Amino acid sequence: MTKLIDFDAYTDGAKRTESHREPSTASLTNFMDALMLANLAAELLDLYKKDLFYGRGIDAAKREEILTHMANTINGAAGPNDLPTDPGVPNVNPRLLHAVIGKFTEAGEMIQALGEAIETGNLDIVNLAEEVGDDKWYDALLLDELKKLSGGSITIDRVLQTNLDKLAARYPEKFEGRLAITRDLDAERAILERVAS
Repeated sequence: MTKLIDFDAYTDGAKRTESHREPSTASLTNFMDALMLANLAAELLDLYKKDLFYGRGIDAAKREEILTHMANTINGAAGPNDLPTDPGVPNVNPRLLHAVIGKFTEAGEMIQALGEAIETGNLDIVNLAEEVGDDKWYDALLLDELKKLSGGSITIDRVLQTNLDKLAARYPEKFEGRLAITRDLDAERAILERVAS
């Protein structure tokens, strides 16, 4: 039987393999285009999630708006040689930058595995499990940095409990699709703010 590992021990192991390289001077304009496209892709998938699991239906106008914005971003994107005076990615916390981008790229690999399973009928559970582990590696770095930035108040235990508290406020009895759509965002934010207090 495999020994269970707690998240703090996992974080210590993850930090051992963390890159400490400062971000390069990648083009800020191109980087912001990539962030915009990632955000739009997430918004588009969110429309489908809400249709598939909450019964909301696809908002055709919103879908078209997202696709148009994506196309405009791609068509207006600067090429690598079009930015001689581009200042590069600004001095952002490199650990947060690395962790957040890493989580998105790992999610992309999970989406790729899901797409392959839909196309072939075969799910590679070993690959999917690996991507879950990689995602947790980025969670470890992200939470470690948030813990430092919050003076120690943001911990995995507090994050998980706060998430359960938010969900209990959203779904007092059990999951209901209508409650997933008609959320009290102000009340949820008040609960979420407790994590850093």
